[in-house]
Amino acid sequence: MALKKATVSVGDDPSWYTQCLDNIKKLGGTLCPQEQCEDMSVPIHMICNCLPPYLNGCLNNPVPGCCSYGPSSPVWVANPNGGCYCCCGMVHAAAVAVSKTRSIAGDQLKKGDTIFVPKDTSLRQWTSVTLQFVSLSKTSTGNPQVSIQLRDDKGKESTLIVGERQLLMMPDRKFKEARKIVPGMDQLVNKDGQPMEVNKMITGVFGQFISYIASSAAPASEPEGHLISLDGIIGGDYALSLGIAPGHLADNHDQLPNIGTDDYNQRYPHLS
Repeated sequence: MALKKATVSVGDDPSWYTQCLDNIKKLGGTLCPQEQCEDMSVPIHMICNCLPPYLNGCLNNPVPGCCSYGPSSPVWVANPNGGCYCCCGMVHAAAVAVSKTRSIAGDQLKKGDTIFVPKDTSLRQWTSVTLQFVSLSKTSTGNPQVSIQLRDDKGKESTLIVGERQLLMMPDRKFKEARKIVPGMDQLVNKDGQPMEVNKMITGVFGQFISYIASSAAPASEPEGHLISLDGIIGGDYALSLGIAPGHLADNHDQLPNIGTDDYNQRYPHLS
């Protein structure tokens, strides 16, 4: 299969950020402080994904592509100075599905909460499960995140930001850690079972925390009962990341290089 044009970088501002700043300038506004955008992450996520009650273009028209928001879209936020703008792409805690129509930022979940998950990798049946484990880890250069720019079959782009060790499912129903995903080669899977092209990846520190959630307190070897929907992309929970059977991982997974290393750049020269 021919490699598709893609990019990978370390610590750069993603392209949507520059575009969002331009959009805010056109509106005559200013960018909010990062802390304020993180504090407002839940409503911003709902607005940017046209979730109730902020249906926007999807009101009475719930069809694919009805939501015109993207990572570079500004969202107005009130503050004592009259208001400022956050970018949709600045909401860095991936939202976890808690029902068919509602998602919550991962860092807002707590033990005992219920989330809405696929029963198995076929994604045909979904159910609610109770979280038995929830933990937050402070991000740092030694505990970075990965920003993954995705595109669906209609050309609509989205961004998923997760911890570097987050397991993500591919169309063959095998899993890779986020740090081993390769733009232009790999695809992920959305909640509808459709493949999503990986166009660009950036590694760095984007938000304050990485959330770890699981439906069991013990490691899990099988994906069944341990899948989660992260901003509509299917991944594994923390229990699965600790105990996944090798047969569910991409071939030679442990030997695959990590983003940001010389081995990664040498193995995938199409990214340079």
